[in-house]
Amino acid sequence: MNNSIEWQAPEYTHYEKNQNWFWSAGIIAAILILLAIIFKNFLFAIIILLGAFTAMMYGARPPELITFALTAKGLRIKDRLYLYHDLKSFWVSDEYRHRKIIVESSRLILPHLIVPLPENITDTEAREYLLQYLAEERHEESLIDLIADYFGY
Repeated sequence: MNNSIEWQAPEYTHYEKNQNWFWSAGIIAAILILLAIIFKNFLFAIIILLGAFTAMMYGARPPELITFALTAKGLRIKDRLYLYHDLKSFWVSDEYRHRKIIVESSRLILPHLIVPLPENITDTEAREYLLQYLAEERHEESLIDLIADYFGY
């Protein structure tokens, strides 16, 4: 078995967003802000404004090319190494449009790490490598991940 498996992939699948996407997001945000003001919930209006601005900026940004690696010590994403003893289990998934590895970590916030798999690495190759270090357990993507993928994030 190899000492490591390394590849590069975009941090997310980028879907080109046209002007209609930005207009739709702006109109929805404006309606929500107007409703928040009508109900005198000014903090919510500010949160909607900031959220809409952030979503539009993030939607226009092209994805960064990130280096991923399965090593003898852990899973490396960009410059961060997630040690296997801090990870619980993994699942190689080809559901919901894209092939990926879903890893459950011991983190309380965002416990699932989702790593895209390129075409040159087979599901079997990734699975056999990870079985040396982690238990295999079926994991589903969170609702937030599925919604973000649906809207092109």
